Amino acid sequence: MKQSKNGSRFTAATLAVCLPFLTTPVHGQASLLFTPQPLRTSRSLGIKNVGLWTVLVCNDSAQALSLPQERILMAAPNLWALDHATALTMLQQNRVHEPHFVASTLLQQSLILATILVAGGMITASSRALVSLTLGSTAAQQISSDLKGQIPDLTGIQNNLLETTLSLAPGACATRTVLGGLHKGATAIPAKIQ
Repeated sequence: MKQSKNGSRFTAATLAVCLPFLTTPVHGQASLLFTPQPLRTSRSLGIKNVGLWTVLVCNDSAQALSLPQERILMAAPNLWALDHATALTMLQQNRVHEPHFVASTLLQQSLILATILVAGGMITASSRALVSLTLGSTAAQQISSDLKGQIPDLTGIQNNLLETTLSLAPGACATRTVLGGLHKGATAIPAKIQ
């Protein structure tokens, strides 16, 4: 073993262990196609202030590829894409501000408040008013449930968002979703990673 001037020891075994962490080569080639979805599509899902993009990624090589999210997004530098965590937060915020969700939440909260006020004795109510409150609470729960049923389900989009690393077998392709900037008149962006 050779010793350097400062006394530390460096071996070929140390280099072999550290080398994979120092470089992340992509051996092979991948074809990508970033396609903007119509703004109508994102609006119908309650997604505002960002655009939906479909990313098709195909492994054109004879060996398996592992592509980090960053490498995929770097292939389309003009697409202002959000990272996975920011995209999830954006989808959740859009859901919380969706009018049906807001109405449903307010209805449930007012029902809880009315029940607490009457049951706690803060407001005296006749037996007729109590019956009306009970029937009203059942109707309010049904209306609230109906309102929530009109909220678009974004689970499919959340589960398909591009995240961390995309692994592809030789010749395999995958489709992922990316939330990105709004581009009027945006067109598909073909790209290659080598």
